[in-house]
Amino acid sequence: MDWSGARSGERRKIWLAEVCAGRVERLVDGWSREQVTEELVRIVQRAAAQGERVIVGLDFSFGFPVWYARMHGWSSGREVWRAWTAERVEHTLTEPEFPFWGRGKNRQKPAVLHGAGDTPPLRVTELSVGPRPFSVFQLVGAGAVGPGSLRGMATLRALSDAGACVWPFDHDDGGAGAVVLEIWPRLYAPKVVKSNPDARVVHVRGLLARSDSPRAFVKAVRSSDDAFDALVGALALWEAASQLEALGAAANDDIRLEGCIWRPEG
Repeated sequence: MDWSGARSGERRKIWLAEVCAGRVERLVDGWSREQVTEELVRIVQRAAAQGERVIVGLDFSFGFPVWYARMHGWSSGREVWRAWTAERVEHTLTEPEFPFWGRGKNRQKPAVLHGAGDTPPLRVTELSVGPRPFSVFQLVGAGAVGPGSLRGMATLRALSDAGACVWPFDHDDGGAGAVVLEIWPRLYAPKVVKSNPDARVVHVRGLLARSDSPRAFVKAVRSSDDAFDALVGALALWEAASQLEALGAAANDDIRLEGCIWRPEG
């Protein structure tokens, strides 16, 4: 799922890609956040009912740096997601308070948000990948993940309530059911110039050889880098299926509270 935190127009930016048995089954847009959440809940419930194993990848931050979570007394992912009600999200996006910045009275990044201090802007998982992602506290700018992450908390809450295992917060012992992962599509196509439609198409054309509607999918990728992100994310998850048979949970308490970007080994 290529997500969007846009206040309006998210139907053009949210794309869902589905891969089954190595074949691309669908690549579609036109969803509101509420509608796509309902669709994901349906997928979670179907997986449980039919004894299937489904991996759901969402490209927004599932949590916050551990210092921020503990400052608010949150001790689990569920507590974080439940705390971010729709009212809290919209208030923060309109009139952000420390450590959020970019709008209202807090337009500039707070000076104390730096890696060497007690209030680093990035989670451990973000420090471990390159190129480095944006901080969830940044609410403006190309590539900023703050709005999408805050507006995604309701979706994580709904999926967890529907019975999904949200990794690495929950323990996944394998078998049937749905497992939700935080993904970052750039990790799966790091050399592609996403602003170049031809480059996007060249990258996916071979990957679509087994799909039933390669022309339609190529057209979607040419028209939208969001469609590209959704597709390469879904395909990366399928190609790493053997690594996703059972994920366990994070052994580290901080990671189990912050969350972690999933990335394939090797």
